[in-house]
Amino acid sequence: MANTIDYRSDNLLELLGPVDRTTGLPVPATATGAVVLYDLSKDTNVVDLVARLNVAVVATDTVMPVIDGTGFESTDEIRMILDNGTVHSTTVSSATATTITLSAAIPASRSAAIGTEIRRWRIGDSGANIYVSVNDTEGWAIGDVCVLDTDVSGTYSVAEVDQVTDRFLILSAGPTQKVRSGNRVSSKFMTNTIFTLATFGTPFPTLAALTVEGDPAWGWRADLPPTVFDVYSPGLAGNAGLRLGDRVRAEYTLTTLGGDVLHRTSIATVVNL
Repeated sequence: MANTIDYRSDNLLELLGPVDRTTGLPVPATATGAVVLYDLSKDTNVVDLVARLNVAVVATDTVMPVIDGTGFESTDEIRMILDNGTVHSTTVSSATATTITLSAAIPASRSAAIGTEIRRWRIGDSGANIYVSVNDTEGWAIGDVCVLDTDVSGTYSVAEVDQVTDRFLILSAGPTQKVRSGNRVSSKFMTNTIFTLATFGTPFPTLAALTVEGDPAWGWRADLPPTVFDVYSPGLAGNAGLRLGDRVRAEYTLTTLGGDVLHRTSIATVVNL
């Protein structure tokens, strides 16, 4: 894909001469491909969710009284620093606005003082209305399609945004895999539209010695027609089409018959003809 997309015009999403960099071999023509468009302006990252004790706790305690437990859910993974400086790591069994119940109790002879932080560093994979703590919610709105990078390589969790606050994206469904702090959070354009890639150019090369990555003579492409511009209820979060000035991240995925997956990314801006 070029670094610009022409507004209200036919465009091509192209992956030219893709090569498996681990082998140097071209991706075979039998691979299947798809591309998804993301709103680059909304990219953000998961950050730790923090609650603080408002009562000291001691050995064998599992119930942590906190000032604000909003956002904590069962299966979340947490860490807290105890009186001797060691880190207590466990999962959340249950949580309310005022208490966080841990799966593993405070260890023998240990305690934690008022004000001690309980830090969620990994979001669990259960529940609905999940509170995803992020470093920036600017531009996000109800109805946006949120995509979370999970801890399983190459997998993503997709859910609609139900609410937005200054520090949370509250999602309609929990992630399908656990998600740790630092993982990317993205928003899809056009709700959940996926463009299917088709091969072009023949013959495809089969030998590494004859392959040039990025060769414009062969690869995969998909049409990006004028109908994707401003036709999905413009201004309605999660359903808007592309508009002038949008910065777009295109994520390409090719999957071979053997199950190998190749990912490529390109970035473009929507401009006037």
